[in-house]
Amino acid sequence: MVRTSKRVTGRRSSAPSSSSSSLFLNPAYKGIHNKFFAGKNVISERFIDYESFPKYPILKCFNGEKLVSNFLHVQGPAPLDPVRLFYSQIHSYSEQEQSFQTFIQGKIHKITPGVIADFLGLVRPNKPVPYPPTSENELIVSKDKFRKAVYLNEYRDSPCDPRRPSCVKMKHLKPIISVLVRICQLNILPKASNYHNTNLESVYLSFLLLHGYPVDLSYVIWHTMALNGRPNAQTGYLPYGIIVGRLLSYLGHPVMANTRCADIPDPLDMEMLARYHLPSDPNCVGEGPDTETHSTGTCHPPTSSSRDVDDRQMLPFCAATPRGSSAEFDQHSLFESMQSIQHTMGIILFRFEQQSEVINRIARQQDRLAQRQDRYHALLMKYMQRAYPDQVKPVCRKCGDSGYAELLVYCHLCRISAEHRYCLNKILKEGDNEAIWICDECEETAGLESQQSVLATSPAKANEEKSTSGKKRKSFIAEGLIQMKGKDSGLPVELFTLLWNLNEAFFSGDEGYCLPCKIGCLGLAVLLLLTISLGIMVCV
Repeated sequence: MVRTSKRVTGRRSSAPSSSSSSLFLNPAYKGIHNKFFAGKNVISERFIDYESFPKYPILKCFNGEKLVSNFLHVQGPAPLDPVRLFYSQIHSYSEQEQSFQTFIQGKIHKITPGVIADFLGLVRPNKPVPYPPTSENELIVSKDKFRKAVYLNEYRDSPCDPRRPSCVKMKHLKPIISVLVRICQLNILPKASNYHNTNLESVYLSFLLLHGYPVDLSYVIWHTMALNGRPNAQTGYLPYGIIVGRLLSYLGHPVMANTRCADIPDPLDMEMLARYHLPSDPNCVGEGPDTETHSTGTCHPPTSSSRDVDDRQMLPFCAATPRGSSAEFDQHSLFESMQSIQHTMGIILFRFEQQSEVINRIARQQDRLAQRQDRYHALLMKYMQRAYPDQVKPVCRKCGDSGYAELLVYCHLCRISAEHRYCLNKILKEGDNEAIWICDECEETAGLESQQSVLATSPAKANEEKSTSGKKRKSFIAEGLIQMKGKDSGLPVELFTLLWNLNEAFFSGDEGYCLPCKIGCLGLAVLLLLTISLGIMVCV
């Protein structure tokens, strides 16, 4: 491994200082290039220009063959560890040194974040946030604050997978973060995985965009293009293909629709274009490749008889001849960016309204639950006070203390709620008792308007007055009968017994002596009174 590094270093130092010398770091590359990329008018390879990074010991990570096969994306995506190592040190170089190169028709093109910003119409901030992170310890905020803002409460402390520390499950994220991750995956970060898992870079970018941190999107796209490997045929990575196609047109190399690129073989395929379109409707985001969605207007069905014109019209990017100035292209791309931002904000607002509705529904359910708990607590206290009057100590509703127990005034209806006389809103007069006070809960339950109406319409008071008058009449008749019996009135004993029993039955409600008809009862009562009156007169 060390020998290979020295051999390559010596070859590089002896070669002339041109960008073409970095194309053949190893003699095996020429055979790989002729086998996979010969005769294709496409991006032949994507690699790091080692002339721009003389201090970076990338050759110590791999030997020559693995270095070429991995970083040229021939056998798969680039390995994770050396790529992280590379991008962790790339921030220490100037903006001019941060570049990767493409080999198109024998020409070397250096792609920088500035080039990405020019042909996409992006504005680069002065002091952007460093991106991408390699772990949660390299974020702009603390790890706890980041997890609190991104993850759900039940998954906030969930440990990371030691085999894939940057893998994040979508079900662990908050709804608004999940929506932003989908938007970033469809428009900015096309290297996302599937609908169940994502990566730390996508989540961190969504966090930065949501909280208004300055993000250099041109650098993010540049980093994605430089790092992205050979895509899977099922996932597609269509936005990445559109960016590459526009970039080739911008550099003067328009690509036909039936052209197969070495790095992106499927998105520019006619069959893939028939299934994948950029969503223009917020409801289309997140749908699979088999669903039919609306395009953004850049992809039209063929209308001309010419095969070349049809292929150009089916492209999802502008395949016309390159313009002399990028002003018109920037204006067109800016209009498309504004449309994409409008769709993005529509999705975010829709999800935010759904989340607000769920929060309000939960708050209403919590209020109902609290009211129900208060009612159950009142019933329990009522039972406890009746069952164990000596153990349950009454407490004032206003001050929350028992205080002077002899000054507590109990509610007339529930006999549970109590307040001190000095805590009442209305001070009771001397001689008043607790019967005139009703607590607020009982007053709302019974639907009473005032304490005076409660006392005036109380059925207990009416029954008490009725029973008092009946007792007075019963005692008057009983005294008359006893007076007639005591004197020699000639009243038979059987008649006296019958009159006495009728008196008891009429005023006590005993059905054994009372006739079924009310008129008969009243007649007997009148007869009884007449008999007593005559008896008294005879005695006199």
